[in-house]
Amino acid sequence: MVTALFGLYGGIGLLTFLLYRRLSPQVEAGLDSPPAPLGRSRGIAYRLAALFSVGAFGGGLVINALPALWLSERFGIGVGTVGAIFFVTSLCSAASYFAAVPLAKRFGLINTMVFTHLPSSIFLILTAFAPTVWIALDS
Repeated sequence: MVTALFGLYGGIGLLTFLLYRRLSPQVEAGLDSPPAPLGRSRGIAYRLAALFSVGAFGGGLVINALPALWLSERFGIGVGTVGAIFFVTSLCSAASYFAAVPLAKRFGLINTMVFTHLPSSIFLILTAFAPTVWIALDS
């Protein structure tokens, strides 16, 4: 079963590669004029790129394997249950993208990013101190 899923995942990746490979350069936006230089906003763009790099690096450190191992060791949850939990949380995460656009329009992009990531990070830290599996999963 697992081998079949890996094969399916690899096949989907190969199919995606082949579909994108067939696209012509004409699908690119703005081919008729070169991109304008950043000018005065160069410093802001570089600072934002650095901020996003640090965020991506930090987010990459908290992979699903570590919480899965922790849930298994601390509460004795089976691999199938942990997989189901991560599946549901990933669906919730995907659904939250639809809420991000109205929030960003109302509060601004940076405020939306900060005030959604900050509570998320705090709850992730507090999960380590949860006395029961239900509290750990609720946070």
